[in-house]
Amino acid sequence: MNLKSDSSIQSIIDGIADPIIVIDPKDHRVLWSNEAAKASAGCEIGERPTCHWLSHCRDKPCHESGEDCPLPAVVQTRKSVRTTHIHRGENNRPIHVDILASPIVNEAGEVTQIVEIIRDITEMEMARKELASSKRGLEQQIRAATAHLTEVNRKLREENSERKLAENALKHSEERYRTLFESLIDAAFLVDAHEGRILDVNRQAMHLTGRSKQELVGTAMRDLHAASPSTFDRLFGEPHAGQMIEGDDVIQGATGEVPVEMRSVFFDTHEDTLGLFIYHDASELRASEQARATLESQLEQAAKLEAIGRLAGGIAHDFNNMLAVILGTIQEQRRFHHLTAAESFEHIERAAKQAAILTKQLLAFGRRTVLKPQVIDLNTVVKEVDEMLRRIIGGGIKLDFEYGELDAIYADPSQLAQVVVNLAINAKDAINTSGHIVISTFRCTVCEPGGLEAREGGEYMVLRVQDNGVGMSETVRSRIFEPFFTTKEEGKGTGLGLAMAYGIVKQSGGFIDVRSVEGEGTQIDIYLPSAEVHEPDVHTEKLTATILLLDDEDLVRNLNGRLLEFEGHKVIQAANIETARGIIRKSSEHIDLLLTDVLLPGMRGDDFAQEVTAQHPNLKVLCISANPGSLEDSNRTVAWPFLAKPFKAEQLLAKVAEVLRQ
Repeated sequence: MNLKSDSSIQSIIDGIADPIIVIDPKDHRVLWSNEAAKASAGCEIGERPTCHWLSHCRDKPCHESGEDCPLPAVVQTRKSVRTTHIHRGENNRPIHVDILASPIVNEAGEVTQIVEIIRDITEMEMARKELASSKRGLEQQIRAATAHLTEVNRKLREENSERKLAENALKHSEERYRTLFESLIDAAFLVDAHEGRILDVNRQAMHLTGRSKQELVGTAMRDLHAASPSTFDRLFGEPHAGQMIEGDDVIQGATGEVPVEMRSVFFDTHEDTLGLFIYHDASELRASEQARATLESQLEQAAKLEAIGRLAGGIAHDFNNMLAVILGTIQEQRRFHHLTAAESFEHIERAAKQAAILTKQLLAFGRRTVLKPQVIDLNTVVKEVDEMLRRIIGGGIKLDFEYGELDAIYADPSQLAQVVVNLAINAKDAINTSGHIVISTFRCTVCEPGGLEAREGGEYMVLRVQDNGVGMSETVRSRIFEPFFTTKEEGKGTGLGLAMAYGIVKQSGGFIDVRSVEGEGTQIDIYLPSAEVHEPDVHTEKLTATILLLDDEDLVRNLNGRLLEFEGHKVIQAANIETARGIIRKSSEHIDLLLTDVLLPGMRGDDFAQEVTAQHPNLKVLCISANPGSLEDSNRTVAWPFLAKPFKAEQLLAKVAEVLRQ
């Protein structure tokens, strides 16, 4: 490698701010260096200096000076090696550098040259150490400074006649304030509390905002909060002496908007009221909080998968039974004709409905997205997970259900089902070998006061899960809703089940009461407020339309086509996207509705709908799918009407009529 032979490459590398040197791996002498490396040497480098002389003016190699030399490792591994050194600058000032040493290998696989890129990380290293060492003492320093300034102010008022003594005390106070003010690792602003203008700033304030002291002094403190001035006004609207305020906000920083944690204290001087504002850059904290939220979401899904794993065997068994009913009925009808057609269809329909309910439960329980709440019946939600819970609980534990007369509630049915499952799993795990679990529902107007959270008055529908397991101590009971808290053995629980249940109930406007006695069992009551129910509008007129039916499953498409034609609609069928696209392009008839499956080969049905409606904006769309989560996996911004498979004939016809009326 000969950089001197190519002036354009040399000019480019000379323009790089970081020092770059090319080293002979045999004698560690420098073959070439850019201008930044020569400028940073700090001494006469001579001809072919050693790398340790050029980079930090040392006569001895790195390892003899207590540094880790990366060159032997590069030669041995023929890979890049990164390390850090402490060089010495003017007046023996330590300079922390990051060194990346990379090999240049010839055709024989030998390392002929090594390229070192050296970056000064002193400011980053010093900032990291200062941040780690000073944050704990920051609040104590602020309180000490506040107490001191308040005391000085009081003395100044009381000892006004002793002017010389007061002046000396004030001078001493100002010196201490300046020392403290400049030593703070966070940004500090001294502000006139009445006018709201900045009087003084420390170095960190200039660094955080990217402005000089001259630019900041005289500026309105509120202007730093240009992105959210209302937040600043709410926190600091009417300050008074002795007031301490904390809050979070976003300010305009050197590189854009910066999240900050704010602390401020107001105090009187002999002339005015001042405010000391301390702003801590919370960028790293917010990033870690986002990472934690992501992890919690992943663990929440893991908790669902844990429960689904318990269901796998039971589901396979039940599906085989349902398929046996369907196939056996068909074979019996073909061979023996023992059953009437109506009886055969009744058996097949009953088995198919049971299979549909089972898949609906599993998909709803396992979906990841937050669903929309709706007016539902609590008893219906519990009954739909009845069979699922019996598979989870298994033998040895008696499971009973008791249903009361209830009003409707407003909640997410799949999330509420998840609450029931989580509580049932916890009850099962609290029972060693044999026991009893009772799941009941009832109405409650005036609830018992013991142990309940603060709540609004009104009518509540209650879900109770009661077991006679091991129970809980008061210490455990007080922590059961904390995320990741669990008393189960490692690998048998995530500690998220009850935390998820608590969040779901809270979002639904309800609350939870837990009562437990060690050795006797636990009772958990979920209180959900009743909802107002409005009768839906009834449409008596019958609509007919021309419908383009797009589905790649022939049996499903033909069946749905016949149902729609019996209702009076004209149906044009398409088995794939290209056929549907050709029908829309060439058909002389006006198509009123596109009825499409979501998951199609080559292109999603909802994406095709978006393509077509861009050219035909009056075309109505209805999406259908066997996977209710399929639309949620899409990146589209258009929300098409949706119907989940399997559905009854009347459900399909009603949904088509609803879409046509829109």
